[in-house]
Amino acid sequence: MPSTTGATSQHTCIKSSTRSSSSSSTSSRRRKGRGVAGAGALMTITLLFLFPTPTSAHPFGTDKAGMGVRSSLHVALSSYQEQQVGETHIARSKLLDDHVFHGTTTCAFVFDHGILVAVDSRASMGSYIGSSATEKVLPVSQHILATMAGGAADCAFWIRHLAMQARLYEIENEGQQLTVRRASKLLANNIARFLGKLSMGTMVLGHDSQEGFSIYYVDNDGTRSKGKLFAVGSGSTYAYSILDAGYRPEMSVEEAKELGLRAIRHATYRDAFSGGFVNVYLVQASGWRRIARVDGGFLSVPPLRTGDVGGTRKEIGVK
Repeated sequence: MPSTTGATSQHTCIKSSTRSSSSSSTSSRRRKGRGVAGAGALMTITLLFLFPTPTSAHPFGTDKAGMGVRSSLHVALSSYQEQQVGETHIARSKLLDDHVFHGTTTCAFVFDHGILVAVDSRASMGSYIGSSATEKVLPVSQHILATMAGGAADCAFWIRHLAMQARLYEIENEGQQLTVRRASKLLANNIARFLGKLSMGTMVLGHDSQEGFSIYYVDNDGTRSKGKLFAVGSGSTYAYSILDAGYRPEMSVEEAKELGLRAIRHATYRDAFSGGFVNVYLVQASGWRRIARVDGGFLSVPPLRTGDVGGTRKEIGVK
């Protein structure tokens, strides 16, 4: 006959296990509830710190620790807002810079007596004239010159840096002069490191014992090309029209000077971003020198004749 005491004890154990399981599930639900409530409270405190309302009291009162935390959060938020505003300003400035015209007209060509260089002297700042007496031909060495077109600061800095490199080359090689080809390559390598950040279009030209007279065009896009005739700048298309019509390799120095003056004069007449004085330089085997400086506004240019390019003496456009 089974003992009733054993049955009772077994029933008691079953009840105890049931209570313990129910109590454990209840405590688990309570812990989950407290976790959700804690996360919500933390989020509320964070939002109060970041976006406090004028009428709400500070959650930590007015003690120094709470104010310190609040100040730190405000500083972080202010720095983030200033960074966003700064990036917007930079983007807007870049957009404006993309629409600013860097106006100038420079040209150079090789002929039998050397290289003739003609440039204007106007520096523009958007639609305003910054200067009418800018020197756009800078010396690199006694036999090499470089012209400026684009950003004046970019061109001036890197051409003077090239002049420093040319001088160091002469010192390190016992007076041997830097060739025009090497000078143009040095300039192209220097500005290639800042691709997309500079505004430059320059001609490196001169005379050396290896190539004779040579002209290299170098710009901020990494272009480097050799040629006999170049025109660079916003007025270059107008200058090309005159140079293509009047250029002859066998010209005299005086004829080459008149052609350079005419090319720049017509470019300044059509291009609003070019003007000022017309400076003309002559590069020969003995070195370079300036042979003319004429005010472009008072420059009288004779009409182009077909005889200047080997035809008849009849004036173009005159019956």
